[in-house]
Amino acid sequence: MFTVARRSALVLAVLALLGAAALLVHGGYRSYAVKTGSMEPAYRPGDLVVDRPAGRYQVGDVVTFRPAPNPGRLVTHRIVAVDGTGFRTQGDANATPDPWTVAGSDIVGKVVHQVSRGGYVLYYLRQPAGLASLLTVLTGLILAWGLCFAVEEVTP
Repeated sequence: MFTVARRSALVLAVLALLGAAALLVHGGYRSYAVKTGSMEPAYRPGDLVVDRPAGRYQVGDVVTFRPAPNPGRLVTHRIVAVDGTGFRTQGDANATPDPWTVAGSDIVGKVVHQVSRGGYVLYYLRQPAGLASLLTVLTGLILAWGLCFAVEEVTP
């Protein structure tokens, strides 16, 4: 009976974690790995940044956006000026502002959280081998749990 309670608690914990992740994604939260040093020292390569769409952006906000010259790419920089055509951005480590103006519709979100070196985990899990290794480790843990904490059946 006690084992059923443990397993139920584990299943509920996993479901709660998945539910929380789904709510965050549904709420517009997205995570990105920092690839370059353009935002050092605030964000270093390998850090993870979490973005959320905001209704209003202002000077000083760090935003992730799709630059007009290459809309398939994502860039995370700080807003340094706002003019009638859009936002001017610049990396903290860069000497000059970016050569483009960012339209409000090109902004993916505002950085609301950062996890040092968390981007490495994201890189790893996005690789097929990374996901496969994670599933292998989880399967091994489940099997080891069953070996170490085997349920003994008691006959009345």
